Amino acid sequence: MFVDYAAAEVWSGKGVLTEVSDDERMCRVVFRDSTLITRNKWVECTKVHPRTR
Repeated sequence: MFVDYAAAEVWSGKGVLTEVSDDERMCRVVFRDSTLITRNKWVECTKVHPRTR
């Protein structure tokens, strides 16, 4: 999946969806931030998109 830059300072946008809240409004994602540190963060699911080639 991809995470919008607006949701977090992501390095490439590439991440992994690990969990979705019961109301499906928040998604827990793992991604690398702009300093290349791996982050585990809740973001709005509207900022998470399926990865397409």
